[in-house]
This record gives sequence, structure tokens and C-alpha cells, in this order.
Amino acid sequence: MKKMKNVLCLLLICFLTFGSVSQIMAAKDTKGTASKKARVQTMLDSTFQPNQPVTRIQAITSIVRLIGFENEAKAVSASTKLPFKDASQLDKKYPGAKGYVV
Repeated sequence: MKKMKNVLCLLLICFLTFGSVSQIMAAKDTKGTASKKARVQTMLDSTFQPNQPVTRIQAITSIVRLIGFENEAKAVSASTKLPFKDASQLDKKYPGAKGYVV
């Protein structure tokens, strides 16, 4: 009985939040599209490598692309100094990534 009550409460919260099933489905579709886009563009060169672990810079790159700041990231000068201990490693491995982490 308690489990059923929890399920009903959760459903009530969903319907009060979204108002209709169509809004819930639209929210689900938006999340799915963003998720697919992030997975496809995890690598700096936009290749899809699903069996490789995601690095810190790849995660940052995906987030920047998802929120729509890719053009701003690409506009950052290569001579920009980064305030990180591992900035030299970033320059070696991912020379075009400075704009994504600034």
C-alpha cells in the first residue's frame, strides 16, 4: 500500500509540474536529443568513439557545445594563458581546446 501511495504521489507531482502528457513527452524528447548530440560530439574532432572513456576535456567540450558557446570557444586565441597546472598537457594533446576551458 505504501509503495502504491508513493507512485501516486510521484505521478501527481509530474502532472502538476507538466500539466499534460504531451508536455512530459516533449521534455523527454528534448532530453534525448541533447543526450544524443553530446554523445556524438564528445571528441574534439567530432568523431564518435563509444567504447573509449571520456576525458575531462571531452566532457567540457560537450557541455560547451550543448549550451551553444562553440563559436565563442573557437574564437579564443591560441596564445591565451591558462591558469591550470596541467595547461601544457592540454596544449600538447588538444591544441584547439583552449577556448573550451577558458
